[in-house]
Amino acid sequence: MNGYCVDNAPCRLLVEGGPYDGYTSNEDWALRCTTSSYVSSWSLDESMGITGVIAPNAGYGLRAAFTVTSYAQRMVLEDVLTYQWYRVNPADFEDKSPITGATALEYATTAVDCGYQILVRADGNGTDYDGFVQIFSGYIVR
Repeated sequence: MNGYCVDNAPCRLLVEGGPYDGYTSNEDWALRCTTSSYVSSWSLDESMGITGVIAPNAGYGLRAAFTVTSYAQRMVLEDVLTYQWYRVNPADFEDKSPITGATALEYATTAVDCGYQILVRADGNGTDYDGFVQIFSGYIVR
């Protein structure tokens, strides 16, 4: 995939080769990170052990993890991210709504989430890290 983004402008990824050659992603905004740090790892756990409910059934839990590392200091930076969980329409991925009060690293799906895919977004504090990273759940809640 190729992508080219300019600050303060929407961008798309272009698929080159394979069965989806020429297809493009949905349009989204991308900002260049101007701090000397980066997201060095991220993960999303959707295992049954979080709430005792197996995905994709409403009530299953998600647990996100992100690590931001400083290039200059070569160390992990703590407390530089804030989190927000979203409901995303899987039919077009354009319809995205923040889930009220869902601002921690863990989220348990509810009946209101049925029919949606869940996304977590981690935003930098603007000083130590001014980028963002987001992870989609692998399931549509039912």
